Amino acid sequence: MKTNNVVAFDDIPNMPHTCSKDYESEAPPEWATESIPDENDPVMYVPEGMSPEDVNRNIFVKKEAESSELKEYLKKYCDEGNEIELCPSTNEFGLENDVNFFPDIMSGVAGDFAELYGKHFESPKQFFYMAFLTCLGSFLPLTLKTSTKTQPRLYTLLLGQSGDSRKSTAIKQTSSLFRDAVSDFGFSKGVNSAEGLQAVLKKHPSLLLSFDEMKLFVDKCKIQGSVLLSCVNSLYEDNEYHSATKTTQMEIEDAHLSLLCASTIDTYEKTWDSQFTAIGFNNRQCIVPGDGERKFAFPDIVPELERSYIMKRIKGIREIVGDGLEMGYSKAARDRYSEWYFARPKAQSARTEGMAERFMMLIAINDCKTVIDEGIVDRATKLVDWQMAVRKKYDPVDADSIVAKLEERVRRSLRAGPKKKRQVEQDTHARREGVWMLDQALNNLIRNEEIVYDRKTKMYSRIVE
Repeated sequence: MKTNNVVAFDDIPNMPHTCSKDYESEAPPEWATESIPDENDPVMYVPEGMSPEDVNRNIFVKKEAESSELKEYLKKYCDEGNEIELCPSTNEFGLENDVNFFPDIMSGVAGDFAELYGKHFESPKQFFYMAFLTCLGSFLPLTLKTSTKTQPRLYTLLLGQSGDSRKSTAIKQTSSLFRDAVSDFGFSKGVNSAEGLQAVLKKHPSLLLSFDEMKLFVDKCKIQGSVLLSCVNSLYEDNEYHSATKTTQMEIEDAHLSLLCASTIDTYEKTWDSQFTAIGFNNRQCIVPGDGERKFAFPDIVPELERSYIMKRIKGIREIVGDGLEMGYSKAARDRYSEWYFARPKAQSARTEGMAERFMMLIAINDCKTVIDEGIVDRATKLVDWQMAVRKKYDPVDADSIVAKLEERVRRSLRAGPKKKRQVEQDTHARREGVWMLDQALNNLIRNEEIVYDRKTKMYSRIVE
């Protein structure tokens, strides 16, 4: 008898899954384990409330295997036609190491929109979902009932490996829907300077600023004498910005700015500058990675009836908010959020609490709720935890030399577990900098006793203290 599933986890004993020692005579490779050890039964672990007959037979993969190895293994141990479940290992946030795997939180109008448009376009559903929430928060007069008066505005970056991710498609389709649904929806496809942004904000005080390629925004910010970065950075939390020089004076008042951009990972890493990190701009971004899949040579038109229904629900949300809504918490929600808040290490809390508040308001109003409950808190904090995992992988490296940047990329790569050099090369984009540079980075980390190289398995791994 063969197995039904292959499930990949690093921390096997803590996973609520089952497995049985039921292999053919040949032993599994090093990267697989035959069973989950249990003090009562060393062969099979059965969760409470289940009988052995209920248990699916799984192979638990200890760490990421070479794709060719894994395919051969599946042919050998899995019945033809059985569904194969490949689950990446968990990281320190309790989430999958594959951060492109979006948390299971989609609901409400945004969830239905993502589901509908995901059937007609090749963009990943999380692009549509987060683009929808960004558009929704850009114009609603909504605040949180706290002393901070947090507003649900987001600075969202859709991040993909290549053009196949269909990032711009998600931005175009979502913003077009809102412009049709909301007559005074403020939208600008780029600005050239802070002065240009000031002019647009005078016309549309609640504004969604969009860039199909974030490099365009970065290039404008790098122009000598430009205060665009400082302006956009300040408007994330404030509604005003003042700047004065000998010849000019800028005053922006009562502005509500949201940002929706797209970028490939390669371009994002190349264009980023240390001035963005120094000013804390990266902590203000909600980074949404994802990869599209080719599904349609000629995408079908979204049925007008279904599109109109989404637009009607957007208008319904606006009616709920009215001229202004101060959203509060239930007592249970306050307790749940406080528990999560005080359990987080300080190193992980850079602006994520403010982001959690924004997520809670958006998820609640997206579900047509005017009070934040426990379920909303759970979904918002799950989204923030995922965002922290995303940042650890994709945040720009704050280093001056090429070798120092590669060292940090290697550290991030090996957080997911031991890897061969070829895998490290791919994760760090080392060929762009030169393989010699990667060798230097690897040797530096080995000498500094941060990583080790196993000659037998030919794998690099972190030294965990």
